[in-house]
Amino acid sequence: MSLTSRKPVLLDANLLVLPVVGLVSEPSIPKHKRTKMFSVSDFRLLKDYLNDAPKIAVTPNVVTEASNLLATNDEGMTGRCRDMLKELLNEWGETFIRSSVAALHPAYRRLGITDAALLDDSFGQHELLTMDLDLYLEAGRIGRQATNFAYHIDANGPD
Repeated sequence: MSLTSRKPVLLDANLLVLPVVGLVSEPSIPKHKRTKMFSVSDFRLLKDYLNDAPKIAVTPNVVTEASNLLATNDEGMTGRCRDMLKELLNEWGETFIRSSVAALHPAYRRLGITDAALLDDSFGQHELLTMDLDLYLEAGRIGRQATNFAYHIDANGPD
């Protein structure tokens, strides 16, 4: 299945963790506590999707969550993952949304500050890529282009 995005892609925290772990070690994907719900083929599908995007955007809130989610009992793996996150950030960059501004979004109380920042008007020309159903539905409700990556995983079939 070929997936392409013609818009910049805005990643949520859970989908930022998958490429980080996969780029460090594909065999670690089903073993890492935050990526064990994914397969290696899911990672490759996401990697291809992101490679086709004209730009990838993340917020500091997403990066903070992802950095925390990368922690494991294996300090070496955690360190390698955080180094990979640093490399990706150097390539992609970050878009800063003030927390005080994100907290003004009507979805803030329900979804939290990280997701409210992803719904900020400054990302109106981005495709939001998420596995979070509530975030996906809220983005659609306010007229944003959003993709629930779980649908692509399902459409791609089992490993």
